[in-house]
Amino acid sequence: MHEKLDVVEMLFPLTSPVPQVQDWSVQGILQYVQSNAFKEKTEETLKKYLADVKLKAAYSFKKKEYRAAIPLYGKAIQINSEIGLGDAVLFSNRSLCWHRIGEGVMALSDALMAQKLRPEWPKAHYRIGAALMLLKEYQQASQAFKAGLLLDPTNMEIKKARREAVDCLRRSCFGGESK
Repeated sequence: MHEKLDVVEMLFPLTSPVPQVQDWSVQGILQYVQSNAFKEKTEETLKKYLADVKLKAAYSFKKKEYRAAIPLYGKAIQINSEIGLGDAVLFSNRSLCWHRIGEGVMALSDALMAQKLRPEWPKAHYRIGAALMLLKEYQQASQAFKAGLLLDPTNMEIKKARREAVDCLRRSCFGGESK
């Protein structure tokens, strides 16, 4: 799969034939792993594994075990990328986990990835704003929330968050709290 001919040649004498590989030789193995049948089977297996990892991540999140959920979301993101997918929801969910444990920079990084994958998704902008609030970057947070509101003007959660960002910005500008 990773085109490591030298490794296949080294391990070949120590292996037993696999029924799916009709030509049991180094070249036959390489041809098989490059076949559509193998790629489809691998993708199917990865999709099942992905579904399981997502369930475990969601379960950890539900139990408020954010530190356990973060690597699970990371694994799901990795599997998605292996099968050629990008899932903004996974980045958004991991961003929320980072936020819940107070890791603003990581929350922002994942929120920005969610927005890159789905630029028209209001929740991605909300996650960016929430991470920026955690980092006390109130001006930028307000702008992120505004971008989310442009996409979903009726979203009360984003409206409330934007008001809070503007209030915090006013307080920080007038000496109420330091930035």
